[in-house]
Amino acid sequence: MDKVIVKTSSLFNDTLSKKILSGNKKVADRIADFLKVKKENPMQPFGKDDTPFISNNPVLRNAVPGETLIHAKLTADISIVYSISGRDPWVLKLYGIFTHDELGTGQSINPKRMKQAAARMANTSF
Repeated sequence: MDKVIVKTSSLFNDTLSKKILSGNKKVADRIADFLKVKKENPMQPFGKDDTPFISNNPVLRNAVPGETLIHAKLTADISIVYSISGRDPWVLKLYGIFTHDELGTGQSINPKRMKQAAARMANTSF
């Protein structure tokens, strides 16, 4: 039995396609690196920017009931959003790949966009 089960959401598949089709090969390479690290040890951070959304951002942190959403940088502006649950096996749920602006966390915080991103993640299926 696998130590880590990876589940991709419909939102993840959609955002992945858009980022890859835009010609961003680095994103594809970084996702492969991310999955390698997480399959070896799901609790191992993928770089220093692999953290839950901060507690003063409850909109994204608690967007999915029962899950704590985590984001890890793939590039300077693109992050993968995921959650980890269970044990024996671990379940790694991939919610999507987003820019800071798409999440509403860019240089100018955009609460409306943040709520839209949270709703999309809460309503996605695996």
